[in-house]
Amino acid sequence: MLFTIYQATSKISINSLLSYIPFKYPAYAVIILILLLFLYRLLRAKLGEKFSHTRVFLSPVIYSLLVLLTFIYQPEVVIISSFIIALLGIVLGVALSRNVEIFQKKNDMYYKRSVPVAFFFTLFFTLKILSLLYYPTLYLVSLFSVLLTVTTGMLIGEAIVIYHRHSKFYNNVKLGA
Repeated sequence: MLFTIYQATSKISINSLLSYIPFKYPAYAVIILILLLFLYRLLRAKLGEKFSHTRVFLSPVIYSLLVLLTFIYQPEVVIISSFIIALLGIVLGVALSRNVEIFQKKNDMYYKRSVPVAFFFTLFFTLKILSLLYYPTLYLVSLFSVLLTVTTGMLIGEAIVIYHRHSKFYNNVKLGA
């Protein structure tokens, strides 16, 4: 099944997708969009955001879907090995999320994400997109696919840590009140 998806999507080229962007130089628009995403992710990780279960788990789900979209041109062995490697990413995400903070501001719960996890995910996502645009060799794209899958696992591991820390914080606040 994966091979037939690959065959069906192999006729789609990045240049044909970029032709729908209404700019004279569509690659520049993509690069600007990626840089804005990069800055936005790092600022949200550093400054924190309001806690909600949906927000904590929706982000890894959305980014996991984005990673799945980047597997369009990948052979089956890369796709399967990447899913196995995502488990390693979950373990790394838990380990790197030691600096996750849960805090309270005006009766609302907030959390700060792990900056290294946000940085590595956004960096490898950016490099993957740029490799697809400028150097679409199978080796380079496959390498960034695997690295991106590891960092997506890291996002999932981080979400687990955030949820666990929130539960402890909430129970402590509830018992203290």
